[in-house]
Amino acid sequence: MRNFKNYKTMKPQHAQQQIEQLDSARYNVFKLLLASFLLFYIPFIVGKFVLPYFPDASGILIVANALIGLAGAVLLFIALFRLVKINGKIKSDPALREALNNEMYVAYSLRTFQWAFFAMLFTSIASAVAATLYPAMPAPFFCYLIFLVGMVTLLGRFLAIHRDKK
Repeated sequence: MRNFKNYKTMKPQHAQQQIEQLDSARYNVFKLLLASFLLFYIPFIVGKFVLPYFPDASGILIVANALIGLAGAVLLFIALFRLVKINGKIKSDPALREALNNEMYVAYSLRTFQWAFFAMLFTSIASAVAATLYPAMPAPFFCYLIFLVGMVTLLGRFLAIHRDKK
């Protein structure tokens, strides 16, 4: 990342280039965040709810599941660290904050939270129906599933809206 402290003294086209570069970096962090979240969370669900039903599962399968989850956790940590770093740069400079957290970005963010809310709501309803049809399914599975659907919808919709606005 480049230093954005001299933003106010930059030429307009150079400042615009810096804003686009930071916006692109934020978009790439959200892509990494989505991929790392899936790499972390899906092996967690598989290890907690699927593998116990297969007592004959080989140790290699269990270790591979754990290693994939560990790699996802490390990538998730890196993505969150980068996101905090980028947001810190944006919030530290009023001009960058105005350019990158404008009304359109806030409206897109609110729209993605709406999509995630309704996706979680419909998943909750489907989980309630599935729980009545399959009472042997553990309740925590449905809770983890609702959270997974909400996060994937939130990040995926944000990436789709951001890609469409370019």
